Amino acid sequence: MITLTIGFSKPRGDLALFGKAIMLYNRSKFSHCYVRFETAFEVPMISQASKGMVNFMSIPAFEKNNHIVEEFKIEVTPEQMTAIKMHSMHKAGLPYSVKQIVGIVIADIFNLKTNPFDKSPDTLVCSEYLAQIAGMLGVELDKDSSLISPKEMNKAFHKAYEGKFVL
Repeated sequence: MITLTIGFSKPRGDLALFGKAIMLYNRSKFSHCYVRFETAFEVPMISQASKGMVNFMSIPAFEKNNHIVEEFKIEVTPEQMTAIKMHSMHKAGLPYSVKQIVGIVIADIFNLKTNPFDKSPDTLVCSEYLAQIAGMLGVELDKDSSLISPKEMNKAFHKAYEGKFVL
């Protein structure tokens, strides 16, 4: 088995208004979710949808602008880890969808079952990106991945992997 880390964070600094707005709206202590795994060179990397696109980032670079609120480790098979890494590489560079965040709020207010701004499979937000990985792990979600927030992803992982959190 190989360790995969699922994480939840909030932005550092007073000018991180977007992240703070997400935390306020969701009544949450974090605004972002990500995946951490080791590369072929045994260097841990963050894989995330943030900073305008799906990307990879070193841990020191990530922690410079983000405060890790909660992480937990999941044991996965080598085949699952390979699939997750391949998925991450194939998604790298796809644009971040600010419109989709607005759609999540609109769908919440009007009790919609689909996101009115999720028309493209070629854009992602952090929680949808993690929802795709959750599906690869058999984690059940209570709603469509285009509508899920980091807070709801956190609840889904808590339910599926209770007792595995390390922070």
